[in-house]
Amino acid sequence: MLPMSPPIVGPSIPARFKTAMDLHNFIQTYMPWYNPNSIADEKAWAVTAYVMKLNGITPPDNLSPLNADKIPIFSTITINPALTLSIPPNSQGKKPAPTQADTPNFATPTPGNSTQKSLPEDWLPILVVITVVIILLILLAARLLMKKS
Repeated sequence: MLPMSPPIVGPSIPARFKTAMDLHNFIQTYMPWYNPNSIADEKAWAVTAYVMKLNGITPPDNLSPLNADKIPIFSTITINPALTLSIPPNSQGKKPAPTQADTPNFATPTPGNSTQKSLPEDWLPILVVITVVIILLILLAARLLMKKS
């Protein structure tokens, strides 16, 4: 069984990783999980770059202790004291172009159906909420109809 650890990939990435150096220090200290603090420095930098890519951040080719403190992982935006939002730097501008490995086979257009498009990943939670609301409305309408008859 794998130990519990904070996520370093995805929308719930801890906001404590402000720079690539913060992420590298976490990886260096806690990886691998079965033998923490034993990963070689060169491998830790490679893992840091890989995790940055997984989070949609393009690391520089020369990622190292010389520049890692200057590379933001997440920018923090505070609208008011009760609301703080962390955003990956690449999502503030244009997104990096997906590679062939990032594109699932089912989303590849076929010669006969080149207009087929897939929804962005961000839409999934919204579609789930809309579906649940529609189901609840249908159930409520059915219940009201049952009471009337």
